[in-house]
Amino acid sequence: MKYSEIGLKVLLYFYSIMKNENLILEDLMVRFNYQHKLEYITINNHENSELLKSDIHLITAKDSNFYYSLKYLVDESFIEFKEDPDSGGVFYNNFRITSNGIKIIEGVNVEKYKNELEDKFHITINVNNTIESLIRNELGGINLSLLNLKDILG
Repeated sequence: MKYSEIGLKVLLYFYSIMKNENLILEDLMVRFNYQHKLEYITINNHENSELLKSDIHLITAKDSNFYYSLKYLVDESFIEFKEDPDSGGVFYNNFRITSNGIKIIEGVNVEKYKNELEDKFHITINVNNTIESLIRNELGGINLSLLNLKDILG
């Protein structure tokens, strides 16, 4: 799977976090070592750390895929976060989806954004797609631990 395709899944996962009343995306904290191994990830409180890590591994398959998909999303201006390097790696926090990221997800059925979504993430979008169907198509087959997509999608 391409980093851009993984990036879409990560972006939609982050969007789903934003839609969850109990989670705050800006509270997401991630630490990678210099070999791009995920050493730490949490959101809101430490109770969610293992569930969140499990979801990220299910979505990305390996730590380096998560790392490079985050870099792709930043390079394409779909997300932003604060980066704090240290002697053993790098710490990311204060995540947010940019207006470009929100527009591309919420504009899935608008021709301009549909075309950009297809171009940036190498997928084909059905003309009748909705936000919910996009999330369901990209994340629906993954048995997520932290997020219940049924609650988010209705």
